[in-house]
Amino acid sequence: MNQAAIRRLPQCALLLLVPLLVASTPSPFAVTKGVVLAQSQQPHHLAFAELPAFFIAGTCTPLRVEVQDSGNQPTRTPQRLDVSLGSSPQAGSFHATSECLPPAVQTVGIEPDTTTTQVWFKATLSGSLTLSAFAPQSPLGTATSVPIPVLAGPAVKLKILSVSPPAIAGADVQVLVAAVDLFENTAEAYRGTVRLSATAESRAQLPADYQYTAADLGKKTFTVRFLGAGNATLNVVDTGATGAPITGTSTQLLVAPGDTQSLWLDGLPNTWQAGDTHPFQVLAKDAFGNPTVYNENLRFTSSDSQAHLPSDGPLQRGLDLTLKTAGSQTVTVTSLANASLTHTVSIQVFPSVFNKLLLQSFATNPVGACNEVTLEIRAVDTYGNPMRDGRQVELCKDTGSQAVPTDYSELELASAAGDCVIGNLNADTGFARVRWRSDVEEEVDFRISYDAVTSSPVKVVWESGLPDAAKSSLSFDKPGDPPTLKTVIEKLALEIDLRDACGNPAQEPSGKPFAIIGEQPLAIGPPSHVGGSLWRAEVRLPECPTDPMEPLALWPAFGGEPLVSAANGRLSRNVQPLCADLLVKLTARPKNEGVVAEAGAELEFLAELRNEGQETIPSGLLQLKPSHMIVLEARLDGGDRLSPRGEGFGMPDLHPSETLTVKVKAQASAQINQPPTADVWYASAEGIKLTPSQTVTFERGDISVDVGCGCQAGELPGQLLPWLALLLAASRPRERLRRLRRNERIDHPAPWR
Repeated sequence: MNQAAIRRLPQCALLLLVPLLVASTPSPFAVTKGVVLAQSQQPHHLAFAELPAFFIAGTCTPLRVEVQDSGNQPTRTPQRLDVSLGSSPQAGSFHATSECLPPAVQTVGIEPDTTTTQVWFKATLSGSLTLSAFAPQSPLGTATSVPIPVLAGPAVKLKILSVSPPAIAGADVQVLVAAVDLFENTAEAYRGTVRLSATAESRAQLPADYQYTAADLGKKTFTVRFLGAGNATLNVVDTGATGAPITGTSTQLLVAPGDTQSLWLDGLPNTWQAGDTHPFQVLAKDAFGNPTVYNENLRFTSSDSQAHLPSDGPLQRGLDLTLKTAGSQTVTVTSLANASLTHTVSIQVFPSVFNKLLLQSFATNPVGACNEVTLEIRAVDTYGNPMRDGRQVELCKDTGSQAVPTDYSELELASAAGDCVIGNLNADTGFARVRWRSDVEEEVDFRISYDAVTSSPVKVVWESGLPDAAKSSLSFDKPGDPPTLKTVIEKLALEIDLRDACGNPAQEPSGKPFAIIGEQPLAIGPPSHVGGSLWRAEVRLPECPTDPMEPLALWPAFGGEPLVSAANGRLSRNVQPLCADLLVKLTARPKNEGVVAEAGAELEFLAELRNEGQETIPSGLLQLKPSHMIVLEARLDGGDRLSPRGEGFGMPDLHPSETLTVKVKAQASAQINQPPTADVWYASAEGIKLTPSQTVTFERGDISVDVGCGCQAGELPGQLLPWLALLLAASRPRERLRRLRRNERIDHPAPWR
């Protein structure tokens, strides 16, 4: 062989091996029931075909289970395959028909020489699930789907999922309402409009109708408030649903009462007869009238002073109440722990049966002679309540008394016979009045007789000379009604004519001092007896009243009690205040400027008063308040000595444009540790301040020193202090001064030690 042939020999050898390799390789075709399949189309595993992107709960969804080869291609099965179906989680069912009617199937078959079988799946729970299929009698691999979302179906009802917190009357609770499908999955796509309602007794405050939005995802929390305690039920309905209604109902809710906010008296009648006893109970309630449990102690009170009431204690049953006083009475219960918890009821109490007649006088002894006294006869029940009774009575006085009846009033068909008045009580009121009068000083006993019964006597004392408002009078020395009275600068003379009811001069009652009382700021002097029935008093107005437009009243009084009459009331007169514009200027200063006040030295200062107004100011006061000095006397510039009055001196009248200068002498304190001063001001005769205060100040003298000789301290002039210091320094012995050498000592003591 040539070289070229030798080089081609390996390549040819490879070609010679091809038939051998082909003979040893299995045929890619197999014969099955006369069908020849390629080896790559042999059944390898099961798989789901035509899976949806998602399931909708309750919707029948078709899908196929098929046999696939190793290349995931459909291939025929040589024999029947029984395929078991399942889901994880078990949230649905497989069916053999498109209606997904029961019963569900768990196994389907794939017939020989076919690749697939049809099945339908109905999901029930929203979320996500995985389908599986396997042939237990075959080596084929299991079919497992990817996780497939399950969406809720259309809403078929509304469900109240929760109510929190536990319901309390008057408090807000949160109610969660969800739209759900047939399998109670939340229908997130729900867009309906819902309305809440509740049982009537719950008195619920509910929200307005609400339309769900995409953001709600099928759930919405509503705020509800129950006012009624007890069992309650909530209802919810889709107001726009067509076809079958979409509704929901809560389980029964227990609404607890709120805190106790009130107490109630329950079971008491509006009217009853005096002396009757009635049972009742006390109810504790919250702010909305719901009964509550209250364990604090309670107290019962009544406007009836004769009432029989339960004792203090906690709320309990079996209480009773007795009222005895006729008229409109109140009964009140109050918590001892919280006074704001209280309740009052009004009850009309009617008299009981007749018991006796009462005789009483409305006058206070003694009564002025010539005055009338009213005696009242009244029919009363066992508890003293007036009652209707028209029986005949006889009212008699002491034999020999000079008192005479002047008016029979309500005593019907009455007539006087000797010392008695006989007649019938008013049948509608059960009482009668008879007026008696005596013009002499005497004591008279009165009695009533009825049904062979005679009452205890009632004594009336007539006394002569007692002041009587109807016969007495007040008058002023100035005309006008009312007369005017200027502040500070003017006075009124008041004359009182005191007479008794017979017109005779009255006497001052024993133990009841006579005085004239006036409204503020009137100043009224003590009344002086002029003689006979006349008294006089001085009236001033020391300052302007709060309301100068309103008249001020004054009236006589005995022992602080105003003199009054039955017909005209209080005896009084008015004055009209006039606020005078007073212009008083005060200047106060030491008599000599620069005076040094030595201990115990005599001091003198001046006070000048000038009336710059248009009215004369009568007899005022120069008021002084000294400090570290004693005021000795005060004299007018003309030499007249002023009389001390209180903490100052009495001043004469200060006429318009007049200046009065007062010289005041004083003595500095024996020991001076502060500058002597005096506060000075001018006041009215009643002490009302008419000028601002001014302060007169004297310079303090030098301090006292102890000279160390056992003598008393003397005044040391201030100029001596530096001289004493120089003398002390000069008294020290002096030595010649020189610089010390190193290590040199001075062993002798200094001469001044």
